[in-house]
Amino acid sequence: MSNLSQTEFAEIKQRCLENGQAAGFLQQDELSAVAARLAEQISLPYLSEAAERRVIHQVALQIDQAIASQLPLELLELIHQPDQGLDDDEAALLHMRLERACRAQLQFCYLSEVLEQYAVRFTLTVFVNAMREGSFFQHAVQQTNTSFITPDFPFPALD
Repeated sequence: MSNLSQTEFAEIKQRCLENGQAAGFLQQDELSAVAARLAEQISLPYLSEAAERRVIHQVALQIDQAIASQLPLELLELIHQPDQGLDDDEAALLHMRLERACRAQLQFCYLSEVLEQYAVRFTLTVFVNAMREGSFFQHAVQQTNTSFITPDFPFPALD
């Protein structure tokens, strides 16, 4: 899946702002990395590849916005600070509570319930993994499993 151009990304963010949604926290490259991982499991065969790419980016952005609306900036900034962060128990508790809050806030009527749950849970897991002490965003994107049927989901070892 190719990345969105800066123009496409700006257009999506602008549309969100016009609809009264928050801008989100992630930068374009971070959002693109999450969207690329989501695209490994989400397929929208009724759309062209370019349209599917934009839709998956919008899904990632809306989840980013939901997360950003639930957490103070000081916690969000942990995704870029590997020397600080949550321990495993704190991460598990935050993940559980954030998932409940985000699922209540979001609905993607064009995705099946399974794909919607997957998109929210995966994106949330990347965030929470990045907030763990010893981790950071790029590491979490690479290390977070796209499959829910693994013994270490949602928290992989921080090797």
